Amino acid sequence: MKRVYSLLILAMLSQPLLYAQSDWKEKPAYHTISEEYKKESMVMILDERTLRLEWDEKEKEMMQYRGVHRIVRLQDDKGVESFNTMVIGGGRYRKVVDIKARTIKSNGKVIELGKDQLKTSKNEYDNLEYHVAFENVNTGDEIEYFFEERSPFVPFGSEQMQFGIPVIESRFVLSSPSRLVFDCKGYNGFPSATLSENDETKTYTTTMKHVDAIKDETYSDADIHSKRIDYKLSYVADNASRLYTWTDLVKRLYDMLYKNTDKENKAIQKYVKGLSLSADLPEEELIKKLELAIKKDIILNDELFDPAYDKLDFILEKKTTHERGMMKVFTACLDALGVKYEAGFTANRFKYIVDEQLENWNYLDIYIIYFPKSKKYLLPTAPFFRYPAIGPFVEGSKAVFCKRVSAGDVTSAVSVIREIPVSTLKENWSKLQANVSFSKEDFTPNVHFDYSFSGSSAIGVRESIALSTKENEKEIVKSLLHVADQEQDIKSYSFVNRGLEYYSDNKAVGVVSEIAAGNLLEKAGNKYLFKIGDVIGPQVEMYQDEKRVLPIAIEYPHMLYREIIINIPEGYKITNPQVVDKDVFYGDDSFGFVSSHKIEGNKLIVSIKEHYAKISYDKSEIEPFRKVINAAADFNKVTLVFEKI
Repeated sequence: MKRVYSLLILAMLSQPLLYAQSDWKEKPAYHTISEEYKKESMVMILDERTLRLEWDEKEKEMMQYRGVHRIVRLQDDKGVESFNTMVIGGGRYRKVVDIKARTIKSNGKVIELGKDQLKTSKNEYDNLEYHVAFENVNTGDEIEYFFEERSPFVPFGSEQMQFGIPVIESRFVLSSPSRLVFDCKGYNGFPSATLSENDETKTYTTTMKHVDAIKDETYSDADIHSKRIDYKLSYVADNASRLYTWTDLVKRLYDMLYKNTDKENKAIQKYVKGLSLSADLPEEELIKKLELAIKKDIILNDELFDPAYDKLDFILEKKTTHERGMMKVFTACLDALGVKYEAGFTANRFKYIVDEQLENWNYLDIYIIYFPKSKKYLLPTAPFFRYPAIGPFVEGSKAVFCKRVSAGDVTSAVSVIREIPVSTLKENWSKLQANVSFSKEDFTPNVHFDYSFSGSSAIGVRESIALSTKENEKEIVKSLLHVADQEQDIKSYSFVNRGLEYYSDNKAVGVVSEIAAGNLLEKAGNKYLFKIGDVIGPQVEMYQDEKRVLPIAIEYPHMLYREIIINIPEGYKITNPQVVDKDVFYGDDSFGFVSSHKIEGNKLIVSIKEHYAKISYDKSEIEPFRKVINAAADFNKVTLVFEKI
């Protein structure tokens, strides 16, 4: 959607600008690195971002120039390999207007990379890319580069200031005409910007020394915990009203969704009538049937830029549109059916959590619909989800909704922010039932599997099975059960509840299969070793003992049940059944792993229960959490010993 910010442009027209300039020295010095960074493969000595604004008289549009200036010390072969080349690219609305690059040797020699040495190419979206190859780079060298990109001004933005390598000095500078007032807020320990100003210019600056590398820790959400700074235009000096509020956002959404032409409305009425949906249906049934029809009839394609794909009549004729158009179809149909709802935006919880005080619209890239009667949600632009399933990437996030209010004949919009509930253990589970028997001839194990998934645990599995073809079905079975070396080991299989429509009532999707699992058995003299731990499939390990930095994150609360029945062949016994017994629980029962056994006649029955009741835990809980995770991983190593009686 092209955004036009007329109020901002008018405020700027008469004012000169003072630009933030990058600190690119004509004669760079080779830097001294302190001892604490000597073992790092790479160290970023400087990471500077600058944002400046400039009026384009020809285009009659305010443009923004974003500069990135970095100096990186390459301290070993890994560092050299990682940073001796790079690609700098623009985008549909972004154009690279300046690039500088050079190598600084430890003896002070500087090797400049001329613009004529830069190779260019077009990416898959036909945007120009620059390929930078630093010359004669060796261990201990520094590389320095600067690039600036030009794009239409957008009053919101964010800069990520923490990466997988440490930064000695991190700097952010935003310059604007004095009449414009920005909010610049730091997150996760990065400082918010301070303001300096003169009669013509406001400059927002922040600097942080010694930004640690953010580690890729198991069970963590590094993106939302990385240091960053967000900025947003909030005021024009002579206007006391705050700009670009959440209410402003939903008013734009209101204009997009509800100012349809008579032709569009007639097309929707005709489409809804053709669906033959009875007005007597309960509301939730109406929603389910409508969603099933729309997602079957209309194909999403976000490379459609023609404004015609915003028109409901055109969309219904062509049977395709972008996400914005799909949202329009859903809301217009719901209105035609008389279903009460609120349309809104949300963000991916693993990338961003809405900050109610700083209205950064840029992160809100997921359309969502809320139904007050059922208090449930629908994702209109997620083709493989079905109401009320919305997925863990949305659960737990905040969403901004457009609530329509009427006074007489006038209808307007107000914003409502809701936190989307997180699903529960009872909804998200997997159940593995494995019945193992052994052939009389050669003791080969054969396993009857019944494996089912529900709620968020079924995401991915449900889609793979629903969309599978006959040619790849065995590959899906093999990937789920892990014990088949080759496809011919799968003797039979069938899928249960394989359609996407089963999202609606959360019927478990699953596979029932018979597998010859010779790889689970080894012979040692007159004994047989059965690798029962492999029956549950590979598990995550957390054996490292480094100090935890980030909070513990789980995609969604979930429960895992496994029952393994071992049919003990006549004339044999299991000498070590107790090796399957494990009991690792956290004090408040928020996570745990328990496995136990019992023997009934010639059957060894192993029961396993593993659960995680919350989506986040404090880093101080890492040790008990690690014990639970490793209890499952340790079970993978368990082997039963069969001996003749």
